[in-house]
Amino acid sequence: MDCLKNVKYYPLGQAELELTENSLKIKNLSDSGLDGIMIEVNGAENFNLDFKDFQIGIDNSFNVSHIGIDEWGRLKTLAQQSIYFNPNTNRVETAFNSRMSSKNGIWLEGILNNSTIFQGRYPNPEYDPCINWWPLVAGAVGWVVSKIDYTYKKESGPNGVTTTHEVSWNNNLSGGDKDGSVITFDGIRFNANNLLYTSKETFPKEIPTNEIRAVQITAKNYSQLEIIGGKIC
Repeated sequence: MDCLKNVKYYPLGQAELELTENSLKIKNLSDSGLDGIMIEVNGAENFNLDFKDFQIGIDNSFNVSHIGIDEWGRLKTLAQQSIYFNPNTNRVETAFNSRMSSKNGIWLEGILNNSTIFQGRYPNPEYDPCINWWPLVAGAVGWVVSKIDYTYKKESGPNGVTTTHEVSWNNNLSGGDKDGSVITFDGIRFNANNLLYTSKETFPKEIPTNEIRAVQITAKNYSQLEIIGGKIC
């Protein structure tokens, strides 16, 4: 597994890791939702993992968190995404932690065979104390996940006055409804096999900046997930 050859990684919860010549198997992902893997990325701006295709079905979830450390060594979760089955809607949803997303909202792009077929901005519902996980897109049970990646950017503004923190998530997904479509939570339906979400925030100079140091992946109710490729740089 060349993509993980030069980085450290650790099992989470009751997960067991098995490294083979061609893959890294993450085993024993129980119903606790706490089992998975932590991968050190140490400030990498681009990260992707290719998975052997797996489905999101009833009682499944797949969760990704970005872990950072600020200039004083304090640990902080910078962003979170979850793909899961919601029994209240009987659909698979992809959602973000609204407390950790930009107040400017999330920019969503739907991509089909490398062509952008949908774009839209969604305002952050952070003002609502009843909302933490914020669903944006839904599809049918059996949604297939084959890849996760992100682009993480940290840019200084003019004269160092501000710092911009940008996280882009890119999910290769298939399945959706019978016609292959997904639907946004404001009722827009489109066909896509790739969804790109971007959250961008600007902070005053005096706020300590965070460097992304690790990616945490947890999943629920899988005998195993298998990483078959990727890149960290």
